[in-house]
Amino acid sequence: MPAFDDLPEAQTPDRDDDATKIDLDPGESVVGKLAHIERDTGEDNNNMIHLIVDGEPAKKWSNQTIDRRLEEENASPGDLIGLQKHEEESTFPGDDGEDVVYYGYDVRVEARE
Repeated sequence: MPAFDDLPEAQTPDRDDDATKIDLDPGESVVGKLAHIERDTGEDNNNMIHLIVDGEPAKKWSNQTIDRRLEEENASPGDLIGLQKHEEESTFPGDDGEDVVYYGYDVRVEARE
């Protein structure tokens, strides 16, 4: 068994400093290879999905619908992920009683082979 110092240092690429932020308009979609999911990040502790789209790093804030579908599909790094933003908006009552407007997403996963 080699000693620790005999092992090569791990090469960790920059995660997403240059990653394109994906912000879909209603009806738009994106397909990319799942790189990883950064959990509970940002001021609202949402998940950030990191993808490789057309060979370039990209990232997209997730939501409960996307998270739930990715979990149901057991999505893992290397899987192809498709996200499509619904054209129609929906609402739910917010904590202050005002309606919160949001768009749902269709999520598709093709497991790597």
